[in-house]
Amino acid sequence: MKKSIYIAGPVTNDPDYKWKFARAQVRLERQGYKVINPVNLAAALPDTFTWTQIMEVCLAALSQADEAYFLEGWEESNGAMVEFMTAKGSIPVRYEVPKRDKESFHIVIPDFLKEYARKCKNNED
Repeated sequence: MKKSIYIAGPVTNDPDYKWKFARAQVRLERQGYKVINPVNLAAALPDTFTWTQIMEVCLAALSQADEAYFLEGWEESNGAMVEFMTAKGSIPVRYEVPKRDKESFHIVIPDFLKEYARKCKNNED
């Protein structure tokens, strides 16, 4: 049985939130998860629902998830902070690695390992 994962992240004041949630959904589905996307949940609700009512629906969905996945910038979102406080301590929480961290990440290979690899390649002892 597939594990379910709930996506949390900033929505208000982010014009690209639908794309970011959809991208995360595809990525997590490729990893074998059944994804709970709150953007899709909210889209199915009546336009008359308030932020609080939408959050109630989302929190109910989060309570059914096996894990939670927090998108970059979640700390700046009131809704995502509520979701974090709900998930923390009850289910595993994962975080999206910010793009800037991915770009700046590099592995430093010590010189002695480079020399060892060179010797192995040339069959030197």
